[in-house]
Amino acid sequence: MKIVIALFCTALFSLTAYAGNGEGRATAMGPRVTCELPNGSVEYIPSEYCKAYKGKILYWN
Repeated sequence: MKIVIALFCTALFSLTAYAGNGEGRATAMGPRVTCELPNGSVEYIPSEYCKAYKGKILYWN
């Protein structure tokens, strides 16, 4: 019975850690920001993409 409870707790804690991983606030290219691109369009993209496209960060989300 102790083994079953231990396995259940392990699965429960690992699933909650996995669910919180992709909150959408940050990526490998930095946090997502609202960026005004040189052509005038406004996009919600990672901050490093905004810098690479020579855009202007309007505000951090």
